[in-house]
Amino acid sequence: MIKASIGIILNEERSKVYLSLRQAHQTYSGFWEFPGGKVEKNESYEECIKREVFEEVGIIAQELELLEKKDYINKHDMHIFLEFYLITKYESLPKAKEGQKLKLVNIYDLNKYNILPASKSVIEKLIKLNKQIIR
Repeated sequence: MIKASIGIILNEERSKVYLSLRQAHQTYSGFWEFPGGKVEKNESYEECIKREVFEEVGIIAQELELLEKKDYINKHDMHIFLEFYLITKYESLPKAKEGQKLKLVNIYDLNKYNILPASKSVIEKLIKLNKQIIR
């Protein structure tokens, strides 16, 4: 089983999130994703997402909030356990550090993107969360 931690990096108004495009050499190339990656040995999910977002987009995550935990079987029949974290406070502005495309996307437009299948379940949660913030 693979363990992975995913970061949903919100803008200051909490109305937009950062997506990156998976590259040609990666599995699921051409899909958009929230930054994240595999949990390393002796690393917590929280430590993993802090490391991953720094490596991928150069931010220092300061405030995390667990949004969802889920088991997922991918197209290669691999079992993946995912933890999705809202990153609401961070240092620096996200920038593509690994040659990937990085985009700031309105939460209400997420369904227009070819998002990794395992991440689709968080879109509705983000929309509901955004509606609560606007009130």
